[in-house]
Amino acid sequence: EELKDNPQVRIVRKPDDNKRWVLETARTCAGFSGRARDLIKAGPLSFRIGRHQAAVACTSLDGQPLVASRRILLTHLTDAIGEGSRRVRALPRVVDGRAVSTVLILDWGKGRTLVKDGYAHIDLSLSEPEAYAVWALATSGRRLDRVPATVVDGKLSFQATVKGPDGKGRLAYEIVREQ
Repeated sequence: EELKDNPQVRIVRKPDDNKRWVLETARTCAGFSGRARDLIKAGPLSFRIGRHQAAVACTSLDGQPLVASRRILLTHLTDAIGEGSRRVRALPRVVDGRAVSTVLILDWGKGRTLVKDGYAHIDLSLSEPEAYAVWALATSGRRLDRVPATVVDGKLSFQATVKGPDGKGRLAYEIVREQ
């Protein structure tokens, strides 16, 4: 099903399927899958998620279309929950003849946010992908370390991982044109 409220925004999901969706605009592409090892294609962005459900979003930071942007922010989010939170699975309810399970959050928790360790293999179609570098970012936006990236079939290719080499979380990446 394609939602057609705005011709500049494309949102695609299958009816009655909240396990998978994509969003496409000229400057932002994103997708989500609740299925391990699923391949998602959203405009110039494609990614294959690893062990856990994940959302990946890619946004131009300089106002240019994504494929020509000089600075891009990519986020990779797996399941996250507050430390000390409490959840309970409610009894299934029937929606359009189907049983739908619901998780109720009883307490959001306090302190740190816990994120499931996961990864996503990223492929991004860019003009001259060999001119780009990928940096892992701290939640403050500070660059942490350069992420190995290659060009495969004309696309910038790298792996986004939640757990960095220092054991700390990595949720955001800067993709920057250096040449």
